[in-house]
Amino acid sequence: DSDGAAIPGWSQRRAALWTANPAGPYLVNALVANESGGPSNFVTYAGVDDSLRLLIHHGGQAPGTPAGTNFTSSSAFTLPRINSSGAVVIGSKLEGGDTKEALNDTGIWLSDAGQLDLLYRQGDLIPGDAAGKRFGPLPTNFLSGISLNDMGDVAFTSGVLNNPNANVVFVRRESQLERVAEAYQIAPGTSSALFNNQDFRSLAINAAGHVAFSGGAFGGDADLPRSTGIWAETSDGDVELIAIDGQRAPGTDDGTFDVFGVQFQFNARNQVAFAADYWVDAEPRHGVFAFDVDHELKPILLPGDEVSIGVGDIRVVSRADFLSRTGGNQDGLASSFNESGQLLLRAEFTDGSFGMLVSNHVAVPEPVGISMLTIILMATAGRRTIASSAKFAATVISSP
Repeated sequence: DSDGAAIPGWSQRRAALWTANPAGPYLVNALVANESGGPSNFVTYAGVDDSLRLLIHHGGQAPGTPAGTNFTSSSAFTLPRINSSGAVVIGSKLEGGDTKEALNDTGIWLSDAGQLDLLYRQGDLIPGDAAGKRFGPLPTNFLSGISLNDMGDVAFTSGVLNNPNANVVFVRRESQLERVAEAYQIAPGTSSALFNNQDFRSLAINAAGHVAFSGGAFGGDADLPRSTGIWAETSDGDVELIAIDGQRAPGTDDGTFDVFGVQFQFNARNQVAFAADYWVDAEPRHGVFAFDVDHELKPILLPGDEVSIGVGDIRVVSRADFLSRTGGNQDGLASSFNESGQLLLRAEFTDGSFGMLVSNHVAVPEPVGISMLTIILMATAGRRTIASSAKFAATVISSP
């Protein structure tokens, strides 16, 4: 408890999930009980400069809306993001007051100096839209759809009111709203496939204000009837394809990407790291890949790779993964991909052990002066040959 953290009529606080920015500010998302016997609600406390204060009370009044218009008391809201200055962004469903379902019952709020203000509400005119279009549904998914950086730039997904076939990735940079991608536009990196209207899901904004997002594409040269992929803005403002279903997975013998998950990491150098399923000889596999600063997709760790743990101790990878949700390193979410391009991995080995590894394969510059273990170069059939610069610091956590 702290001054400003108490909620009259509510008790039994229980911390549920922390969001912490490396610079110090943090959020505590908790469940509180109604002393009058009503249902429990979620709340968010913000911690800055050793003080804890109530920021959001789901079921309570939503700033910038008429009296009685409240944040949803359900779980239809995004996990709040927090930057190094303590600014917070959240998307939430609304209830009560002037809300009308599917017309104005979602919104996005951004805090400035501790005050949470309404940024956009469903039904508002989209700034700068010459046709006078209005925002449709705004993000309410707990783990996706919104992102924040230290400059206060906000990236988010949105529908368009009264147009169920429209879906847009927006970014608000220096208070100016811009479109990054839109349904039924040609998906960059394909010759004729179009973004579909439902699959803009995870996104992240990095320190440079660039946006990466996962999405779906269909038709044209899309390999599958409904392919999924990852795209990112470049330093010159274009959008480029990182990877898509059906594309050859680098470092494999004619392996092709299958269905992408929604989790990836995006750093300040516009590098993207992700884990993905791919197929080799009709067998599914799961590995980790990253986009380097030269715009080339590289294999980081794949099944079949061999890792030297110590003298005479060589283990074969059965599955590789990375450890964090989608983020851009400045939103308070845990990250396994730093601004230098180092990537924290989890490797499972064929003998049942597993380990944590740090890859420097796409790091710039490659770190020196720390203990490294190098993947052994093997000519064995089915083993991937990795360049000598692909190095790992490794710790085995469990060994049979």
